[in-house]
Amino acid sequence: MKTRSAVKLFLVSLSFFLVVVSPSFAAPNPRSVSSLERNILRLQKKLARKFDRLSAAGKLKVIESRIGSSDDSDSDGVPDNLESSSGRCDSDSDDDGVTDGDEYSNGTDPNDQDSDDDGYNDGDEFEVHGIIAAKDGTSITIGTTVYLIDGSTEYLDENKNPVTFDFYMAGDCVNIEGHNQSTDKILEKIKPDDDCVS
Repeated sequence: MKTRSAVKLFLVSLSFFLVVVSPSFAAPNPRSVSSLERNILRLQKKLARKFDRLSAAGKLKVIESRIGSSDDSDSDGVPDNLESSSGRCDSDSDDDGVTDGDEYSNGTDPNDQDSDDDGYNDGDEFEVHGIIAAKDGTSITIGTTVYLIDGSTEYLDENKNPVTFDFYMAGDCVNIEGHNQSTDKILEKIKPDDDCVS
């Protein structure tokens, strides 16, 4: 619980700065402020979802790495202790196909191939926000990418209640999560999203 409280406090503080303090330096366009607020809320939700999927040990490692390493001399968002002397964070300590810098940005553990312990390497997992372009009995298309559904695909409504595949229609804005399997993209979870940009 302390971990979750610390993360929420950090997110609230960041939101306050970005929404209240930062815009006060210049007179913003009211539309850009609401867009900024929507983006902050979307990022907060995404960070919370990713953090929730981590094991207790993974959560602790993320918090310790962020608290203990605030130095970021090149202001790229990745702490210096995760970067090489060249200023890049191209190493992949756990050999899961995701660089340590990207793992830091994603909130996954750069020393654990499967940060959320779901049986799939971090590099094989994906999360996508988009509008359903087409659907049939075996797949959903977002943009031009086809995501396959199977008997284990979880369909949720806006309140996270289970629904059926028929709940979703072409044109719906959704958030999907899944994993790559060979050349296919397998859809694990689909839920409504309000973050689509038309």
